[in-house]
Amino acid sequence: MLERKHAREPSAAGSETFRREDNMVRNLKAVALAAVMALALSGGMMAQEGSGQWRGGPPQGRYGYHGRHDRFQPGYDQGYRDGSVVAGQDLNHRKPYDPYPRGKYANMDRGYHRDLGDKEAYRQDYAAGYRSGYASIFHRYR
Repeated sequence: MLERKHAREPSAAGSETFRREDNMVRNLKAVALAAVMALALSGGMMAQEGSGQWRGGPPQGRYGYHGRHDRFQPGYDQGYRDGSVVAGQDLNHRKPYDPYPRGKYANMDRGYHRDLGDKEAYRQDYAAGYRSGYASIFHRYR
């Protein structure tokens, strides 16, 4: 029969290496989770071609009867993506529920350019999308 050799107890210098490797593995897992969530969200929140319905459920707000998304809403879409990313980060860091744009998202104009029209309307749509995306991810994975 084959004999298995047991690992030696790590020395004081070796335990530091084990701790660094353990932290590195944890960080790689967190990055992988964030990448998977970003990829999953990029496809899952897009409107279905021709149907006018959102895959993740109808958005709330100014979108018409029964959640129809009949018009182009780049502010809402960008806010939804950003809110989803921040919710994933908050969950990863075990932070409490906070669905309001903050930090680099506080201006609520990320992705805006003047060809999109009224900036204030964009900001309102962005804030609604951010809250919706944040809530969707936070409640799904908590």
